[in-house]
Amino acid sequence: MTRSITFRNPSAYVIAALVGIAIGGMSLIAPLAAAAAVGGVAFILTVLRYPIVLCYVMVAAITLLSGVPRGRIVPMLRLNELLLVLSVGMAFVMVLVNRDLARNLKRSSFVTVALIVLLIGTVFVPVAYQYGAGRPASIDAIMDMTSPVKFFLLFLLFATIPRGPKDWRPLITWIVICAALVSVVGLLQAARVGPVLSLIGNWYASEHTAASLDSVDGRVTSLLGAWNSLGMLLMMALALGWAALQVEDLRSYRLVIGGASAISFLCLVASGSFAGLAGTVMSIAMIEMLTNPPARTIKRLLIASSVAVGGVILALPVIGTVVLGRLEYQFGDGNLLPSTFVYRFWIWEDVFWPSIVANPLLGTSLDIPAHFRWLYAESHYISLLFRFGLVGMLTHLLWSGLMLAWLLRWVRNGDKLTRMMAAAAFATLVSLLIASLTNEVFLFTGCIDYLWILFAVVAARKETVPS
Repeated sequence: MTRSITFRNPSAYVIAALVGIAIGGMSLIAPLAAAAAVGGVAFILTVLRYPIVLCYVMVAAITLLSGVPRGRIVPMLRLNELLLVLSVGMAFVMVLVNRDLARNLKRSSFVTVALIVLLIGTVFVPVAYQYGAGRPASIDAIMDMTSPVKFFLLFLLFATIPRGPKDWRPLITWIVICAALVSVVGLLQAARVGPVLSLIGNWYASEHTAASLDSVDGRVTSLLGAWNSLGMLLMMALALGWAALQVEDLRSYRLVIGGASAISFLCLVASGSFAGLAGTVMSIAMIEMLTNPPARTIKRLLIASSVAVGGVILALPVIGTVVLGRLEYQFGDGNLLPSTFVYRFWIWEDVFWPSIVANPLLGTSLDIPAHFRWLYAESHYISLLFRFGLVGMLTHLLWSGLMLAWLLRWVRNGDKLTRMMAAAAFATLVSLLIASLTNEVFLFTGCIDYLWILFAVVAARKETVPS
C-alpha cells in the first residue's frame, strides 16, 4: 500500500528547488562560494528553528572578531558589525511573524527613550552645528558618533530573542567562556608562542599589537587589538562572572564560570591595564555592597582577594616578565603617579584644552585635526568636550544617570537573576564612568557590547515587581 504525499505549501518547495539549482550552478563556477552558500543556508534554517543561536553567534563574534581592523575584510565594517546587521535583520523578520518576540520589545521603552536623549546631545545637535559651520566629519568619526546605535541594535537582539532564565543561564555562561577564550590567547601571547603571535600580528594588527609583538615584555592585547580594550572587556566578564556565581539557578554552571573567570583574571593582570584591574575590584565590591550584608561582603572579598593573589603568584612564570616590565615603565622614574597618567595631563593641557576653551558649548570639531601633536584624546570626557562641547558631555552624563537609576530600581525589586545582572551592570557602568577619565572606554568594542547585553538581561526581567 502506498502513501500519498500532500504538498501543503507549494511555494516553499519552489523556493527550495530554486536555491538548490542556484547553489548547484554556483558549484560549477566557484566551488568555495557554493560551499559557503550551503553553510549560509544551513545557518539560516538553524536560526529559524532555534533563534537563540543568533545570540550565541554574536557573543562569539564580539569577543573573537571585533579586534579585526575595520575594513580588513568588509569595507567600512568590522566582521562583528556585519554579523550584527545580518542578525538584526533576521530577528526583525522573526519579530514580524512571532507575536511573543514582539511583546519583548515593549519592555525596552525606557532604554529606548534614554538612547534618544543621548543621540540628541551627542549626534544630532553636534552634527547640525559642525556641518553648518562647514566642518564635515570623516567616516571614522561618524562611526564613532553612531556607535550607541550599534550597541542599541545589539540590545534589541538580546532583549527580543532569549525567552526567560532558561535561555539566559547558558547564554551568560557562554559570555564568560568566550572571554576566557580570548584570555587563553592572551596568556599564550605573554608566553611568546609563535603561532599565536603570527595570528595576532596578521589578523589583529594595530599600534598596540605591533608594540606588544616588538617587545619581549610587551603588554598583552590578545584578539582585541588594544591592551586597554582587552582590560575593560575582562573587567566586564569578571564582574558578570562574579554576579552569576551568586545566582542559585546557575549553580550547575559554577565550575565552568569559576574556571573561566580565573583564566580571565590572569590575562587581565598580563594586559597591564590598571584601569581594568581597578575597575574589576570596584565592580565586584559594588556588586557585593548592593546585594549582600556588610559582614558577608567583607568576608567574601577577603577570600576572593587571597585567591587572586595566590593565582597571580602561581602564574608569575608566564606573566611575570610582562607585569614587572609594566611596573618599571610606569614607576621606574621614581614618581608616585604612573608615567602614562602624567603624560596624559600634558596632552590634555597642551593639545586639547585651548580648543575646548575656545569652543566650550558645542565643541571644536568632530575629528581631531591631523596637525595636532597627539591624535587621541586619552579621556572620554576630553573627547566629548572637544567634539560635542558641554552639550554633549552633559547629555552623556544625563544618559548615564538615567541608566543607573533604572538599574538600581531592578537591583532592589527584580527576581534573583535580574537583581544580580542589574547589580553587575550598575557596578560596571560606574567603573566605566570613572575609567573614562583616562580612556575613551565608551568607544571600546567588547566591554560596551557586554554592558548593553546586561541591559538586555534586565529588560527581559520577569514582570513580578513588588509595589
